[in-house]
Amino acid sequence: IKSFNKEYDLVQYSMGQLMADEWSKAHLVATTFDKDEIAKAEYELKKMNIDYLRNDIPNYKIGQTKYRIFVFGTNINMLVEFKKMFLHY
Repeated sequence: IKSFNKEYDLVQYSMGQLMADEWSKAHLVATTFDKDEIAKAEYELKKMNIDYLRNDIPNYKIGQTKYRIFVFGTNINMLVEFKKMFLHY
């Protein structure tokens, strides 16, 4: 546990921690149980030259894998229509 005498020092430390963590800039843009649909989503992102990270959750439901794709930073701004097609909660 860290402690700080000044609020400024706390804020500086916290911002440094957040900026160093790539997941603080992550945006979920696709989620599905369908293997073909997630492959199509990956194909579309590659066509747009958008870097992404696929993060699957095995056994999300008994015997079913939840397929997820994240993008980072401002790439989210280019994916409004994409999310309508591939983001299923």
